[in-house]
Amino acid sequence: MIDTVTNRVIECSPKAIKSEKALFRQFKPITRLVMQNFYGTNAERLLKLPYDDTATDTTYDWKYCLRKLMRRTNKKLIFIVVLQYKSDGLPMLEVWIRTADNSKINLTQDMVEDCWKYGKAEMIELTEDNLLQHAQYFIKKPNTRWDCFPSYAKLFRCSKTGIEKVKVEIVDYAEAQRRVAGCNQTFASTKALVDEVDGKSIIYQQVTYETYAKAKNPIEFDTS
Repeated sequence: MIDTVTNRVIECSPKAIKSEKALFRQFKPITRLVMQNFYGTNAERLLKLPYDDTATDTTYDWKYCLRKLMRRTNKKLIFIVVLQYKSDGLPMLEVWIRTADNSKINLTQDMVEDCWKYGKAEMIELTEDNLLQHAQYFIKKPNTRWDCFPSYAKLFRCSKTGIEKVKVEIVDYAEAQRRVAGCNQTFASTKALVDEVDGKSIIYQQVTYETYAKAKNPIEFDTS
């Protein structure tokens, strides 16, 4: 960078970026949180709010948009906001909203576009069939990038009230299998702690992560 006053060259270190491994680890709980609170009903919508230029304060922009949406719908709205980056390197907010009383939300595409002035907004009606597809943030989505997230970036934020936290329950593997009987497995990963002893690989510990989807909620168990 050049100081235009003194013409002195200033060296700037590149901005630290979150690794894909870190993003995968941080996006998985967001998927669980969304699936815990959204079911694909007519009280819910997914809003994609992109920026056509550099964003200065995404938190302020969303709060301003939220106030306008609540005035238009005459409803208190519960939300989860997830940060994404488009293929052009500019940010986009994916916002999951629902009415606080779970009544039908009267929201149109034109209303969303009018409330969001920073880019071409999109509204998606949620159903049980498309809910998991949109919520799988730990899988890189089409036309998005994972090499743009600053190390300090907060990946999501949500309403102070109305969002139910994911509850963790410890059960043995047999009980976990019984509970997910009839569900569809959507993710599986196994990690093992291995050491070499006398030329042989010895597994000291093995952990398997499995995610299953049913009609409304996915259930994830740590089967270590």
